Amino acid sequence: MQYNREFLKNSVIECIKDIGFVNAAWEVGAVAFDRVDQYSDVDLMIDCEDDRIEDLFSVIENNLKKIDSIEFLYRMPYPPSADYQQKFYKLKNFSKFCTLDLAILRNSASDKLLEKEIHNNITVFFDKKGITNVKPLDKEEFIEKIDKTVTDLEKRVQMFHQIVEKEFYRNNPMEAAYGYYSLILNPLITMIRLYFNPFHYNFRQRYLHYELDKATAGKLENLFFIKDMEDLREKYSVALKWFGHLIENYNKEKIYAIIGVKK
Repeated sequence: MQYNREFLKNSVIECIKDIGFVNAAWEVGAVAFDRVDQYSDVDLMIDCEDDRIEDLFSVIENNLKKIDSIEFLYRMPYPPSADYQQKFYKLKNFSKFCTLDLAILRNSASDKLLEKEIHNNITVFFDKKGITNVKPLDKEEFIEKIDKTVTDLEKRVQMFHQIVEKEFYRNNPMEAAYGYYSLILNPLITMIRLYFNPFHYNFRQRYLHYELDKATAGKLENLFFIKDMEDLREKYSVALKWFGHLIENYNKEKIYAIIGVKK
């Protein structure tokens, strides 16, 4: 038996493709960006009738148990009313990296997470109702979200950056480091991403080394690793100035041009 990601993926698709209440299945993640390697997991999205999500989880889990034992299972704590439910599976004889990330969406869900501009070239295994035939991203609406995000980030950093500084004075390195990462680096990353791939402006640390140029990635990477409190103070100052520079020189026209909207 081949305990690899292709075998795992195909076994799930085979067991669900003929089920009447299952409408479509597609793969996202690394495969959509042509970045599959030996560490890639399997990211499957499945559309089914609204009241059959739990039934579908049971079908898939029973099938997984036929090919291997489920060593570990984690369910995201979404409310029952959410548009989709998500579980992660680790199987005993597969690589620890070859997990199954399974999201089952309600057919009535308004957002299927399919826009090519954001999710790239998904792989559709079957589609009985044209679920995956989505309209292009509403770019006007998208840039409105970006503009609101930039305005919000500017206000938040201006309001809360001193939280990091007061932990310096208190000599609380753990609290200072937490504030630095959450209140300074995360907003900085969002601003940086806008100039490289604004469609992924809210992806935080995901795909950074793929999407930034080497110089920017290297400068940003240096800010992540802290030796001691003195080093944290210095990097906090660098990150804060960098963020301020990006805000002060925010080039809407350039961002809009990358997205493909003329303003």
